[in-house]
Amino acid sequence: MANLPFLFVSDLDDTLVGSLPEDREALRVLNAVLAEPEVTVIYATGRSPASALTLIAEAELLIPDALVTSVGTAIYYSEDPDRPDHRWWELLKDGWQTEAIEAVAGLFPELWPQPSAEQGPFKRSYFLDPAHAYRIAELEAQLLKAQLRTRVVYSSFRDLDILPAKGNKGSAVRYLQERWNFDSRNTVVCGDSGNDQSLFETGNLGIAVGNARSELVAWMTGQPKLPIYAAKGRCAEGIAEGLRHWQLI
Repeated sequence: MANLPFLFVSDLDDTLVGSLPEDREALRVLNAVLAEPEVTVIYATGRSPASALTLIAEAELLIPDALVTSVGTAIYYSEDPDRPDHRWWELLKDGWQTEAIEAVAGLFPELWPQPSAEQGPFKRSYFLDPAHAYRIAELEAQLLKAQLRTRVVYSSFRDLDILPAKGNKGSAVRYLQERWNFDSRNTVVCGDSGNDQSLFETGNLGIAVGNARSELVAWMTGQPKLPIYAAKGRCAEGIAEGLRHWQLI
């Protein structure tokens, strides 16, 4: 049972949704808590809108109040799930130049474009082998040299996303906090990988699940002042553990 109204924000893959049989039972129990009227639910994922909706149906997740997709560059609401928040897009488009970004990325043969379904109006996505991850710093330098205001996110030792400087999961959550009048005392964010880093950078109450990837764990060790709880349990079980730690349930 929720102890007070709060905003719940979670990544999907390997955070809220796991691949083991015990993960499904833990999710069923957690869903009962999240379904309470005191809880406002946001899913924040790197997936495309269509892919996210497929997972929500397959995993039998609750319908969220808001769905943040494409690593924070698109926002949809339960009352109109097919219509993106165009006001959010207006905030992202300043300085965004798709063709110029693709031209810079084309200078790096190590980058392989992801399928068109994973691209977005404000997201260029590539695959990058971890053996070539050292090229990321040079990519960022070239984008800066071209006067492109972007943010490069590398996660899961595979996925590289080029986003607007203001476009990430954390910025989208701040935008929704202002819209719904939540602050850091009653907002909790949950994640497992590098593309969840911006969620934790918001300074909201954080939960890193026990199966968090080494890239996130390494980053967390350098952030001792951020309120991030490192759960022992994996996926939904770890989230429930973290909610108890923050005394939200």
